[in-house]
Amino acid sequence: MQDFLNNPVAMGMLLFGICLIVGSAAMRWIGTSKEGITRIEQSATKPTVESQEELEQIKLAIEAGKPFNILVNGKPHSVLAVRFGPRDTMPERIQAMADEWSINPEDVGYRALTQHLGQYALKPIPADFEAKSVDELLVAGGLQKPRNTALH
Repeated sequence: MQDFLNNPVAMGMLLFGICLIVGSAAMRWIGTSKEGITRIEQSATKPTVESQEELEQIKLAIEAGKPFNILVNGKPHSVLAVRFGPRDTMPERIQAMADEWSINPEDVGYRALTQHLGQYALKPIPADFEAKSVDELLVAGGLQKPRNTALH
């Protein structure tokens, strides 16, 4: 036994075997393959629609170009749908930019809107302001509403 423990190759193989067993057990414990994890991630971010009436309201909001609210992971999110015609090249150009920056196409749109808000842009935070938390800083900068009004 002592010879086995002093042999670096044998110890390496033992450690590799233990890692392999632990990794295999972890995958079984998760109960999914890589495709299963992707499926779980997609369903976790999938918006939920409670009724056909809600779906119809969303459809009307999209057609009118108006923002609407929907639950994502149980939390309310405001959505503004941007429509493009069948011959428009904007979706492909946005996707190309998103791929180049390694971000989602939605983030490209968000960045573009943020940069071009003009007089509606965020106001600078006063120099003497001291935030007690990140949440307080985001509210002071106008990026988020205070917590008590975010759900209304």
